[in-house]
Amino acid sequence: MKILEEELVRNHVKYGSEECYEVGKPLSYGSLAVFPLFARKDGNVEYLVYSEALERDLVTVVEFGESGSVPELLVSNKGDERVLIVDGEQLVGAKQNRVLNTTVLVEANTDIVIPVSCVEQGRWRYEREKTMKPSTAHLYAMARAKKSCDVTANLTSRASFCSNQHAIWHEISERLGRDRVNSPTMAMEDHYELRKRDLSTYLEALDIANPQTEDGRAPVGAVFAIGESVIGMDAFNRSDALRKLWSGLLNSYALESLYISGEATTDRRAVRGFLRAASSAEMRAFDSPGIGKDVRIIRRGFSGGCLVAEGEAIHFYLFKVASDGGRNHYGRSPRIASFRDRARGRRYFEL
Repeated sequence: MKILEEELVRNHVKYGSEECYEVGKPLSYGSLAVFPLFARKDGNVEYLVYSEALERDLVTVVEFGESGSVPELLVSNKGDERVLIVDGEQLVGAKQNRVLNTTVLVEANTDIVIPVSCVEQGRWRYEREKTMKPSTAHLYAMARAKKSCDVTANLTSRASFCSNQHAIWHEISERLGRDRVNSPTMAMEDHYELRKRDLSTYLEALDIANPQTEDGRAPVGAVFAIGESVIGMDAFNRSDALRKLWSGLLNSYALESLYISGEATTDRRAVRGFLRAASSAEMRAFDSPGIGKDVRIIRRGFSGGCLVAEGEAIHFYLFKVASDGGRNHYGRSPRIASFRDRARGRRYFEL
């Protein structure tokens, strides 16, 4: 019997289900606590993450079209393996730095257009190479949460993976000002560079590769808490994906933690409550820009999404938020035209 994408996602956070994540003992440093998440076994869907595909010269990400387009980039996967680029991951270079608006799995030997947001307001020109490079400076965790709300609202109302670009620029501007970052182009990357030494201490203290179950399983994800509050989670279908992407994910939460004094006091009961609450959320599946379905979590106080492909939750991300996550933006959902077609100049949406 085929399980719907929405039900598959729900089972990963539904306490008592066979697929439910197992919450491990936390690691903590300062006000940040990391609770490793374990699955019964690694998934079967394999892929390269963007950084390793780029190292092998198998993928390029460039501006879409000669003049470029702020909310879009063109991905060319020239290899025989799929490539995963995750929500909030930053790509630097081209005419301006961008972050992914959702997680995308790019098929082998395929060109697609991916939805992005700008995180460098003061530049629209090439400075070095035209190909985008990876960065361990992912979008700030709380900014990712807000972006997720906006993307979900736009998906449910007009089938668009667009974010609120002005809100992201405002968020970055405020943070650069608070830390007195000298950034001529208002680049988020410069903020992370300034706090690089501080963030390195978190990476040393919170090594997610170490926590394992008695039967030798490595974590596939983690729930992050600051002080007494759960902030969010990221989990993958494979433990090696978490390991490869760990520094970028941890940095995005650690930078939030730098401004909160005291120690982490969240316990596993709060984490299980966070997951249990998400299991009762409404979930809606949309065509992904790449392979699979993009399932959005819709519940007051929560926001997030999960890329589902071939019966597996490839990347599940979830946040506690103050807004309703787009609950009041329902409407008829147009079929989103293939992003492969978009790369060939065809219509973005088909009503």
